Amino acid sequence: METYTVIGSVVTINTGLLELNKGQAEPRMHALEKTEEAGIFRVANPTHFKRGESFGYEGPPLSKVVLVNLAGEGEESIESASVILPVISEDDEIPSVSSEEGSDDVMTVKQLGELLNLSVKDTIALLSDYEFVASAYNSKVPVSLVEQVLDEYQSADAGEGAEASEEESDDAL
Repeated sequence: METYTVIGSVVTINTGLLELNKGQAEPRMHALEKTEEAGIFRVANPTHFKRGESFGYEGPPLSKVVLVNLAGEGEESIESASVILPVISEDDEIPSVSSEEGSDDVMTVKQLGELLNLSVKDTIALLSDYEFVASAYNSKVPVSLVEQVLDEYQSADAGEGAEASEEESDDAL
């Protein structure tokens, strides 16, 4: 059984076994079935956990949408469900929209996803790596964060290109 802590706002578990303490289990008994093992419950209906709660989980692999909201000790984590990003050239223009307050330039999650050629879910997962919490396609992302993301992936892509050149040189020898 793997132990997870919720780092997003809410996580819903739909199937599998959960290891819960008495205080966690009692208010959720309408959605759980007892097993022969003490503290282990079978999920009968969707079961919700709030930020900061920890629980044990055993069952089918958790989706990326769930994993992005969990910190875990097990092998299964968001790293195993990572997003592959496209190459962004320096010439790519970053679209922006003004915020309602007009104080900073911002971009929506949807716009950033389109720029990176990612789905909204994958864009939200990517932003969580930068400790930015986005909840919907129209969540506003500061352009300063967008530029940071683009800079890091441009330099990562440049590093991969150099490694590929070295490998091709080695193959030629």
